Amino acid sequence: MATAKVQQIVNSRRTPQLDKTRTGITGFDEVTKGGLPKGRPSIVCGGPGCGKTMFAAECLVRGATQFGEPGVLMTFEGSEAVEAQLAALRASLADEEARVGSTIAEDEQRETRISQDAVDMANRRKSNSIEKRRARSAG
Repeated sequence: MATAKVQQIVNSRRTPQLDKTRTGITGFDEVTKGGLPKGRPSIVCGGPGCGKTMFAAECLVRGATQFGEPGVLMTFEGSEAVEAQLAALRASLADEEARVGSTIAEDEQRETRISQDAVDMANRRKSNSIEKRRARSAG
């Protein structure tokens, strides 16, 4: 009888469940009862080297390729570090997709174009910055 009363109190105080977006990461979606909150930003915190960027990148890539979900990755890491992690993720996903007999060639081409666009933009900014410094020192 006491347990039924306790359960009734607990049920009356339950907060409504958030709509979730699956990440496609085995185990994570089960532990979080459906994935990340849908339509909300998610902050991933942790110490250096614990896998925050890799986790975020995997959520983005799997969300986009498996579920058609949009996403944004914001990081304070250098572009080389992020590109290296994305390359490792791409290789890991390619191995996984090969095991089930599908291909991710189109996604890899899209990621490569996006990655190359980001590198080109960074190079243009760097070049413009160098030209401005030269103009200031010459003037």
